[in-house]
Amino acid sequence: MILKDFEPATLQQYVGLWAISHPFYIRDQVDADFMKAALARQTYLSMYYIMGVEGDLLTLRGSFEKAKPSSLVLIESPSCFLGDKVLIRRTSGKLEPAVIKGIEWHSKRENHFYHVEVAGKMISRWVFEEDILMKL
Repeated sequence: MILKDFEPATLQQYVGLWAISHPFYIRDQVDADFMKAALARQTYLSMYYIMGVEGDLLTLRGSFEKAKPSSLVLIESPSCFLGDKVLIRRTSGKLEPAVIKGIEWHSKRENHFYHVEVAGKMISRWVFEEDILMKL
């Protein structure tokens, strides 16, 4: 979920939060209707953990970049992280243990999705929060 009603007062308050960044997500330069139309053409966006502050920029894990706060949109923290062992529900309804291998952001659903490994093999479908039943 996008954190629409939260705007940190200082740069330091961004540290430890998660954000997405996209050329069309520069809030103070792009009209909302244009941004919505642009996002409708892209399924998922880059997601970053905000690690620190350098001058007037935020340092991001997940890239070698630094970003101005105005170019980021804050999102909820994912419920699972890389390497977590989880129990997932497959599309067949079968329950299987899996390992989180990747985390991305789905712009249309405004939620995280995961790439997982089951029995040593990556599965091709995206696993959403509702497909993860519990951490193991």
